[in-house]
Amino acid sequence: YPHGLPILTRWTDNDMYGHVNNTRYHEFFDVCVNDFLIQRCGLDPAAAGLIGFVAHNAIDYLHPVAYPQRLYAKLRIARIGRTSATYQLALF
Repeated sequence: YPHGLPILTRWTDNDMYGHVNNTRYHEFFDVCVNDFLIQRCGLDPAAAGLIGFVAHNAIDYLHPVAYPQRLYAKLRIARIGRTSATYQLALF
């Protein structure tokens, strides 16, 4: 996973069960992908005139996460096609 950034969980990330809600994981990964595109690929979202779509995503939840916790969202490119790219993301 050559690209990554720190993610600090927030109190509002927790759900009523005391762990980070599943929707937040998608947000963490979205931030990581966008950071990768901006920092490593030179994307300027305001000027690019491009719209990216997520065609598929899936998450395997291996361990619960709760506030307060420092995580690292990491990204690697699994496949680059003619019209799409597949990213693999993980939290450490």
